[in-house]
Amino acid sequence: MATLLEIRNKVRQRADIQAETARYPDSELNQYINDSRNELFGILVKHSLIRDEATQTITSDGSATYNVDAAHYATLAVFKQENEYYRRLRRHTFRDRPFGASSTLDGEPNTYRIATVSGQKSIEFYPKPDSGDTYLLAYIPRPTDLSDDSDTLDDVLGWDEYVVVDAVIKCLRKEDTNTDELKMDKADLLARIEQEAEAQEMSEAYIIANVRTVEDYLPPDTRAFFWGYNGDIW
Repeated sequence: MATLLEIRNKVRQRADIQAETARYPDSELNQYINDSRNELFGILVKHSLIRDEATQTITSDGSATYNVDAAHYATLAVFKQENEYYRRLRRHTFRDRPFGASSTLDGEPNTYRIATVSGQKSIEFYPKPDSGDTYLLAYIPRPTDLSDDSDTLDDVLGWDEYVVVDAVIKCLRKEDTNTDELKMDKADLLARIEQEAEAQEMSEAYIIANVRTVEDYLPPDTRAFFWGYNGDIW
């Protein structure tokens, strides 16, 4: 684990600004570090590395949409609880369900969509669920900013160097200093992280799985009957 203090000291040393605390106060370097850490976080999530997971429980009230947790970053899966079992829902897009939350179709939801409308991120079920049903939204939460000097970043195989290099680039841009070599270092670090991501799961070989459901194989007219068509067009 690398603390915020350790990372900030590395940035000052790498940028050769140890004595320039007035021009580069800790608060400014902390912002650079957090911005760079967020960039690294997105890369690690993309490659399924070092990600926290959280679950939001949603109890339906007959509405089509429900607010998701403020910390929601990326969706892992959505399930409907059916007694002691959980049924996974498929994702739809506005292209698939053009009426969206204004749809009048009630029934057993089979698909969902998560979107931000008017500044509020919500999950939309289709068809509209009955009241009292339970749904689970498994998601990856956004990281909280490093603020205290003792806050830590999991550096694993030295990946905190990506944060250091990127923060140093931000510092030197303030001086109009050439950062081409640092950009090459950053590109090398990115390539290394992507290569090491391939070794994250070594318990078994990759397999090809059929993840399509029965409805995916139905012709359009039959699929409309399957969904309980009541006038919505898709």
